[in-house]
Amino acid sequence: MELTDIVYSYVNNATILNQVYDKELEKLAIEQSLQTLLYPVTKIREYKRYYISWIIKQEEFYSIQDEITRIFNENKIKHIYFKGSIISKLYDDPSVRTRGDIDLYADKEKFDLARKLLLANGFNLGEIEEDNLHHITFEKNGISVELHYRMFDSDVKKNWNEFLANPFLKATLTSESLYEFTPTNHFLYCIMHFALHLRIGAGLRYMLDFYYMFKKTKIDFDELHNGLIKF
Repeated sequence: MELTDIVYSYVNNATILNQVYDKELEKLAIEQSLQTLLYPVTKIREYKRYYISWIIKQEEFYSIQDEITRIFNENKIKHIYFKGSIISKLYDDPSVRTRGDIDLYADKEKFDLARKLLLANGFNLGEIEEDNLHHITFEKNGISVELHYRMFDSDVKKNWNEFLANPFLKATLTSESLYEFTPTNHFLYCIMHFALHLRIGAGLRYMLDFYYMFKKTKIDFDELHNGLIKF
């Protein structure tokens, strides 16, 4: 049984029964951040812990997001979540979409206030990366938060940064000070991010993300096509 069989079965709501625990498959699934798919597809007990742990973990992520949004809304700080924070909710079961952190962008004009408010509310500064030129990292309750002041590092293509110089222009207001990227613009950002990761290798989970973005959101394919050509 291959990992691609697991992915194919999951998206088709199918199971592969009468299989046995496969340590190499487990190792590969973990490397690809797809270990949470193993139990729903195979029902093998040894894989269950990954799925159960992420039911709990995903709720912890959402709880931290809700806390940040409450703080930012109270202080009228425009902000927008992207990547796993949004994509996980497109999956039929959000618990299977693992992620390493919460990505959000905060209004540049109030970025220093946003930083101070997070520190005042129990968020600790994470490790500073010398080559990181687009966000600062916080941590609370074991959850990592990347607070962005730029969507990309300054060394990427100029027109990429120009495209998302003001992310709020590519988004819609959902409530108070919370915005959400339009589906097409979010897809364009995600595929740009994917392209950057190709420098060092990008996993199969990106393909699963794109599948759900196409399936569950209304993407303007003409706009997408023009964006892909341009960027």
